[in-house]
Amino acid sequence: MNAKKKLLIVITDSPPTYKGEEFLKNEVPFLKSSFDLLIFIHHNENAKQKKEELGSPLHYMPYLPTNQDKSKYPFAFFNPIFLGEFIRVLFKYKLFPSLGIINTLLGGLVMGKKYKNYLCKIIHEYPEYQVCVYSYWCNFIPIGLVFLKQTQPAIRCVSRAHGFDVYFSRNATRYLPFRDFICKNLDRVFFISSNGLEYSLKKIGEYSSMKLARLGSSHTIESLEVKKKSKKFTLVSCSSVIPLKRVNLIAEALSLWGSGEVHWVHFGDGPSLYSVLEKIKSLQLPDTIEIFMKGHCKNSEILSFYNTNEIDLFINVSESEGIPYSMIEAASFGIPLMGTRVGGVDEIIAHEKNGVLLPSHPSPADIAEELVKFSKFSVEKKLEMSKESYQVWTNKFNADKNFAAFARELSSL
Repeated sequence: MNAKKKLLIVITDSPPTYKGEEFLKNEVPFLKSSFDLLIFIHHNENAKQKKEELGSPLHYMPYLPTNQDKSKYPFAFFNPIFLGEFIRVLFKYKLFPSLGIINTLLGGLVMGKKYKNYLCKIIHEYPEYQVCVYSYWCNFIPIGLVFLKQTQPAIRCVSRAHGFDVYFSRNATRYLPFRDFICKNLDRVFFISSNGLEYSLKKIGEYSSMKLARLGSSHTIESLEVKKKSKKFTLVSCSSVIPLKRVNLIAEALSLWGSGEVHWVHFGDGPSLYSVLEKIKSLQLPDTIEIFMKGHCKNSEILSFYNTNEIDLFINVSESEGIPYSMIEAASFGIPLMGTRVGGVDEIIAHEKNGVLLPSHPSPADIAEELVKFSKFSVEKKLEMSKESYQVWTNKFNADKNFAAFARELSSL
């Protein structure tokens, strides 16, 4: 009897290569090499990507509950899963069951059931396939995957877990729903950082599904030789411009720079961009400090910039992270890194070897002090740190290693 063909259903916020999900693009070729067919499901109603551009079937399903969905909330009160989690909120997590938490619980159950039914319809169209369902984010979708496994145990269901979907403190209610339920029943929950895995083991408990699976990038350079032709100190950052990322701190730190030319380039936009631009304007920085806020750029444009420009340092001062994918890409070009000691950042920055670890809540003066210190390093010291940054990427975040191993594991479940 011939073995069944293998189908992987990937669920994510937006189609790969779309704004916000560009990093998933690097993973897709490895997944395609291990499965006969990939199907993508996304939640972004504004996404314009077509099936033909992706090379795989593409489905859209809304993420937020409709009024009809909310009308089912009262019935979920009597679900034993709700009652069990409600008790867990009180006694395990020691949280007051606020209206926000209760809505999160009810919404998770109702939308999980809805997603399970939606997946069943898709899977029914592929009876000749062995199916694996992969949620890129550990939001409410994995709740639906558990319901799916309960009705069809032969289907393999997995999820990645990054930052906001790992750390309770990243959420307004300081809570994430049904973590025990998810980790107990899914085949795998892959954490992108050791810090996230260790945090979850302490917060949730130990389950056999919980495993480390780092992300990776495929971009690299031919030579790490530092040939500094300009006296400018070139600083690069790449992130959304939102309060969590604290981009304004970089500008404030540069106002304390002192002497010497600085060239700061930031890639990324967001709702706080205007306030950051106003902050920069109010600082009245000298002409020796040049700032270029590039806004949203294609990932290929950012990588091209890394490859063709002399960059002294990459900086990220976020107040919370999993492991910033922007840092992984910068390290692949041998760029030294500076970042806050939060989440899994210390898994990519070895302090004073390939970069600098800042306190989790640095002041502008803290950042300025480290920037000035770094800028005065010799060419030899910077080359040493550049090589070390590249080596960290090679050892931990090389897509050819990480994504290939990840795809093989999914295929073998």
